[in-house]
Amino acid sequence: MGAEVWSAIIAGVALVVAIFSVFFAAAQSRAAKEQAQAARGQLELADKARRESLEPYVVVDFEVPKENPWIIHMIIENIGSTPARDVKIDFEPTPYTTMDSETWRFSDIKILKEGIKFFPPGRRIEILFDNGREAIERKLEHRYRVTVNLNGPFGKVEPQVYDLDARLLDDVLFVSSRRTVHHVAEALQSIDKNFKSFLRRQRQIDT
Repeated sequence: MGAEVWSAIIAGVALVVAIFSVFFAAAQSRAAKEQAQAARGQLELADKARRESLEPYVVVDFEVPKENPWIIHMIIENIGSTPARDVKIDFEPTPYTTMDSETWRFSDIKILKEGIKFFPPGRRIEILFDNGREAIERKLEHRYRVTVNLNGPFGKVEPQVYDLDARLLDDVLFVSSRRTVHHVAEALQSIDKNFKSFLRRQRQIDT
């Protein structure tokens, strides 16, 4: 072969090597970029998990107390690890109970109107919500979507939403129907006492 042929072959090989080197470098760059993105993603997930573990978590639910299965309590509890601030609880639709009257409505209680400024972890609040037996007799639905807005140590926390249905407690409430007349009278007296005490506390808070 002549010198020109060998020169062409060498030039072709060099071109192939150059092209391969370009593709290899691009592949390495792409792999490095993907690894960096994956590392950033893992760090972001770890940071999100850490932040969530340090955020307050406020639960709202209905409950029938064991000592008096004729009534329904609304429970508000911070089961998170840090204090919640500026807690606002919104019901949809507006709650209506058998105890509502022209002068007092459950929806007007201070916690629902003004919220909770500071709610430490582990704190649990029980509020008399309704007379369960009367609610059943009057066929009140008591189904609500409750949205809890609050702030945590890192600022605003994602709203916590609950679909509550007090009618799921009907079976618990019906247990009390098997009690004696004496137990019924005691339960009614307890309801009246709890309700009057609740109204006194609300008036003191409002003033």
